[in-house]
Amino acid sequence: MDNAHPHANFAASVFKNIDDARDVLSPLLPTEVRDAIDWQSLSVVDASFVDEKLKDYHSDLLFKAQDTSGEQMDNYILLEHKSHPDLGILKQLLAYQKEVYARQEKYAPVLPVVFYHGKERWNARTEFAKDAPHALSYYALNFRYVLISLRDTDLENLKFSLTATAIVHIFKEIWDIADLNKLRAYFALIAVLFSRTGTEDILKRILMYIYRVHDIQPVTVKEIIEVATTREGGIAMSTAELLEKQGIEKGREEGREEGRQEGIKKGLRRAVINLRSKGFPAQEVAEITGLTLDQIQQIEDEYE
Repeated sequence: MDNAHPHANFAASVFKNIDDARDVLSPLLPTEVRDAIDWQSLSVVDASFVDEKLKDYHSDLLFKAQDTSGEQMDNYILLEHKSHPDLGILKQLLAYQKEVYARQEKYAPVLPVVFYHGKERWNARTEFAKDAPHALSYYALNFRYVLISLRDTDLENLKFSLTATAIVHIFKEIWDIADLNKLRAYFALIAVLFSRTGTEDILKRILMYIYRVHDIQPVTVKEIIEVATTREGGIAMSTAELLEKQGIEKGREEGREEGRQEGIKKGLRRAVINLRSKGFPAQEVAEITGLTLDQIQQIEDEYE
C-alpha cells in the first residue's frame, strides 16, 4: 500500500466494499437522489477502460445501480474522493464522464459525486457552465455534481450503520485525531464495534489510517481503546506491527529498484566506453544508447 496517500488509500478500501459504500453514501446524498437509487443493486464497475491520457484524472470509483422508477434503467455513480479543495474538479469529472458515455450502447445517466472531507471550505464551482451567457445556456454543455462535504455536514442528524458511523467520523476527525481528547471521544463513539464479530478488518483499516496520518504511539492508542471499550487493546499494537512490516518491505523493494536502476546506469557507462574505444562517433553512440551527447561526454571525462 502507498503510504504517501493515506486518505486516498483509506477511501478506496472503504468504497470498494459495496456494503460500506452503500451505508456511507446513502445517508449523505440529497433525499431525491437517495430515493431514486435502488441501493440493493449497487455494484462496482471495472473502470480500467480509462484512457492513458486520463490517468491523472482517474476517478476513485464508478458504480452502477438500477433506479426505483421500475423502468430497469442503469444509472452510473461517478465517485471522486477529495481530501483538499480542487479547482480542477469540473475538468476531471468532464473528462471521465466523456469516457463513460462514449462506451455506452444505450444511454444511462452518470451522476458525479464528490466526497470531500478536508478542513478548508470547498471553494470550487459545482456547475460546469454556470457562467454561460443566458442566450446560449440552453444549448451549451453543462452538468453539476453532488458535493458531499463532511466539513459542513451535521453527522448527528443522520442515521448510519455502526460501521459507517466509524468511517464517516474518522474521515471528518482525521485532521485533529492526534489530540488525545478527540481520540478518546472517537473510540468511545465506536466502542461497540470492538465487541462485534466481523469488525476486525475495518478496525485495523481505521487504525492503519490514523497511524499513517499522525505520529501517535501505538501503546497510547492501546491504552485509550482499553479505557473506552473495557476490552483488551492488542489490535492497536498488532496493526502498528503490520504497518512497520509493510514499511520494511516497501524499503526493501525500493532498495531493489534502486539496485536495478544502478545496474542499468553501470551497463550504459560500460557500453559508452567500449563503443568509444572502438572508434564509434559520439553521435552514433548516442543513438545506440539513448543518451545525450553531454551525458556521453560526462562519462568519458569521468573514465579518464
